[in-house]
Amino acid sequence: MLNREQYILIKIAEEAAEVIQDINKTLIFGLNEKYHKSEFTNRERIVNEITDMFALINLAHEEKILPLPEFPVTEAAVISKQEKFEKYFKYSQELGVVE
Repeated sequence: MLNREQYILIKIAEEAAEVIQDINKTLIFGLNEKYHKSEFTNRERIVNEITDMFALINLAHEEKILPLPEFPVTEAAVISKQEKFEKYFKYSQELGVVE
């Protein structure tokens, strides 16, 4: 049986998976497509799922399970992540996977 902490962490993971799923659908159908006459575009669906995930992260913070990420993100953290992104983007290009 799960305790509350485990349940909250699973729900965060579930929301993260929903973000991934909506991004994958967007890559196939585009940002402005509305799935099955949904009132939301794929772009809006992604933002909604990210909002849901942040709400649960905030709950985890309130219950002292996780610290909140530092916002705004420090410039050093941004630069580090962007450099890492560019490194692997270039590597993917070299492999012929990305244009």
